[in-house]
Amino acid sequence: EIRDSLGVRDPSYLAALESAVELDPTFVRAWAELAGLLSFDHFGQHNAESIQRVEKILTKIRTIAPQSADYLIAQAYYTYYVLQNYKQAYELINQAQLLRPNDERVIELKSWIERRLGDYDARIESLRLVGSLDPRNPYWTLILVQNLIVNHQYEEAARETDQATIKNLDLAVLNSLLELRHTHEPAQWRESLSALEAEYGQTVSPQDSWKAQIASRDFAGAEQALQAIKAENQNDPDWTENDLYMWLEIITYWFLQDSDRLALQLNRIQPVLDESRDPNGNFSDIDRYLTMAFVSAVEGNPEETKRMVRTWRREATSDLAEFSNFQHHACRALGMAAATAAAVECIRSGLVVPSQIMPFFEPYLPFYDAIRGDSQFVELLAELK
Repeated sequence: EIRDSLGVRDPSYLAALESAVELDPTFVRAWAELAGLLSFDHFGQHNAESIQRVEKILTKIRTIAPQSADYLIAQAYYTYYVLQNYKQAYELINQAQLLRPNDERVIELKSWIERRLGDYDARIESLRLVGSLDPRNPYWTLILVQNLIVNHQYEEAARETDQATIKNLDLAVLNSLLELRHTHEPAQWRESLSALEAEYGQTVSPQDSWKAQIASRDFAGAEQALQAIKAENQNDPDWTENDLYMWLEIITYWFLQDSDRLALQLNRIQPVLDESRDPNGNFSDIDRYLTMAFVSAVEGNPEETKRMVRTWRREATSDLAEFSNFQHHACRALGMAAATAAAVECIRSGLVVPSQIMPFFEPYLPFYDAIRGDSQFVELLAELK
């Protein structure tokens, strides 16, 4: 219940699991979920202490219940988040599902692994299954619609939002985005979000607000949304070194033509990038290559932008979730760099694989204004209409 309402990152979820295994040291499901949470804590952060604890928990579960689904679940978490061997994790979670075919947590983890493997068709089917097992939880409808959009199944996504038994603002925001497929006018999205805020008596997320302000070319409004994003994450000491936040800063101040604040951000970012390099000058965190692409773009270096995007693509082939989540950012950096042919190819390729590149949204954004009149881009827009 804590996990569903507050999320796995909430400290109370860890506290609840720790309390459960302390009260009953043989509670293997709680041990398995604790192993999962600690493995997740390591994911992308390389927390050695968490790894050691997870390995001890795996040994404990093997001692208590070596043939159990919970042992397979714990191994799948470890293999997925720590070893990052997604194919092996998928085999383990499939074995667990044979023992517990209707276990929501098993199916949810399976869907995340399918996403890492780039199999969105399978992920969507898993999400449908878990949603049928927990029909009163609107989270599953929301995640299903998000993944249908990534898989470019826009009509099916719209049907799911229409047929949802439980409506909320998050789902309405996605529906308003899907409505743009009829107009190809992303600038209208900001007005739609304002109407939804009035209808639901809630505010949309700062991230959605930023996107809508950018789409409407209200860059001052985007800067306000950026400040709201920063305030929302002020208790996270690592947030300002998060690549996504660095991209938002670069983009916002570049569109504002605020050279002073852009220069300040670039000066702040450079040491972060330098410290992230290995002895060979490469990044272990491949998102850093996209950060370099944005830096090169605003510095007026299209060749370096293209090189950084190519490097990111090459590195992302081992993690297809990374590719589907961030390819639109790669296209945007190329558009900002006025690298027309590369930007057009990026958008086209993103429309035939799972990605967040929507044909009725992406090419109409201001990232591509510098190349909007180029014959290659004009041809692309004509194809999409």
